Amino acid sequence: MNENSGTSTAKGVEYRLGRRFSRAGWLGFLLQIGLGAVPVVLGSWFYFVSPNATTASGGVTLVSLLAMAVLVILLITTILFFYYIRVGKRLATGASKWKRPGLRRLVGFGLLLGGLSVFASSVVMIAEVASMLFTFLEFPQGGVPVIQTTTADATWISALDVLSLLALSLSITAEIIVIGLGFWLLSGLTKLQASPASAATAQPAMDDGMVAAPAG
Repeated sequence: MNENSGTSTAKGVEYRLGRRFSRAGWLGFLLQIGLGAVPVVLGSWFYFVSPNATTASGGVTLVSLLAMAVLVILLITTILFFYYIRVGKRLATGASKWKRPGLRRLVGFGLLLGGLSVFASSVVMIAEVASMLFTFLEFPQGGVPVIQTTTADATWISALDVLSLLALSLSITAEIIVIGLGFWLLSGLTKLQASPASAATAQPAMDDGMVAAPAG
């Protein structure tokens, strides 16, 4: 009877953990898809409305590489959270072969990616805002959509720059949510260790030890 009780309790814990992974997976996946689609839609609309619009560019820089890295990390974390959905379904049905250390490493990998994305997005945003600030300081009256500060060495601020900042802001928002969901999953894994399943599983062994002990 104790063995059946311990098994059912363990299955209940696995089911709750699976539900947590499924909820976190769906929430993170849908939010990242939604937040990532906004700058793509706006950028496509802006391209078709103003196909000749360009921004000043001096080639591939560190800032542009970081911006591309942010997009790649956002894509990876979106795929990762979709995988969380599958892991959650397998945990809930008892068909998962994942062990606790493996799940912690998987969630930790997502947290690492989220932290790197937030750091890279912050650096890019600081660089973009600083560039816009210096441009406006050179021409403080330039409250128009497109500004050319000089004739010899033109510096432009266009709607694409604002769109870039919007994309970075949405990316940071998505990755902060990813980090929060990751810590929520880690808390579930931690509670699983201290759950009644461990005590229920260990109870039959304690009973056997008491029976085997000498009476006096």
